[in-house]
Amino acid sequence: MKALGIDIGGSALKGAPVDTETGRLLADRLRIATPEPLSPARMARKVAELARHFRWRGPIGIGFPGVIEEGCRIMTSANLHPKFIGVDGAKLFGRATGCRVAMINDAAAAGIAEM
Repeated sequence: MKALGIDIGGSALKGAPVDTETGRLLADRLRIATPEPLSPARMARKVAELARHFRWRGPIGIGFPGVIEEGCRIMTSANLHPKFIGVDGAKLFGRATGCRVAMINDAAAAGIAEM
């Protein structure tokens, strides 16, 4: 299976298509700077920009720097805009990209990748 992996951070979002069986990147990673805290709507536009760059139409996995409940609801947002708190991130980013989106805490995603 292939997915577009996206890491949302306080200063940038990064992403690339990934082979989920091997963990191998299928294209060079794209980095989009976010030097100021972006509102959820503005961040969604940046995520859509990243998906368009890869002409992506499949599933998207997003690592987010906060507590994620039930795979979608953002409960904390320490390094990002405070308006993220309470947002259904999977729905927000799914609408922006037209793709199915799954979310996970970014540190949890890194731990899973190491395993």
